[in-house]
Amino acid sequence: MHVEMDKQRLLDLIRVEYNFLERTLAAVPPERLAEPGACGKWSVKDIIAHITAWERRLLGWLAQAKRREAPTFPEPGYTSADVDDLNDRDYRDDRERPAADILADFRAIHAEVMTCVESFPEEELFELHRLKDIWREPPLNFIIYNTYDHYHEHAQNIRAWLAGG
Repeated sequence: MHVEMDKQRLLDLIRVEYNFLERTLAAVPPERLAEPGACGKWSVKDIIAHITAWERRLLGWLAQAKRREAPTFPEPGYTSADVDDLNDRDYRDDRERPAADILADFRAIHAEVMTCVESFPEEELFELHRLKDIWREPPLNFIIYNTYDHYHEHAQNIRAWLAGG
């Protein structure tokens, strides 16, 4: 758990890193959005589709938390050991989609995540008391890993790629 964290700080960190990622995307020439190599074989468009896929999963996990259900992590039919396979499946599913559609989905899902986090009771973000025996970590951790940590990680990938590194 992050010691100096409360709901407002969480929302602020998400906004800061999301805005950093958006500024990073603004620096990418449109004709380069589908160019491979920004993160392994992934293009910038693929990275954004990847982030969006994990934010969609996050929305599902948070809905499960509100219903006091165990999170289906990462999703039904997959285990933590299958994350790379799941990422590959998502990549195959989205690689032919136009960049404009990927970016529109990214922004729409991000708005949904923000609304969800804003509406989540603060004590339920940080505490496991309601979810003990079914969640091994608080919903906060799922949010951090799939929002601001994820944005920052991939914004750095994109910036290094743009810089030629």
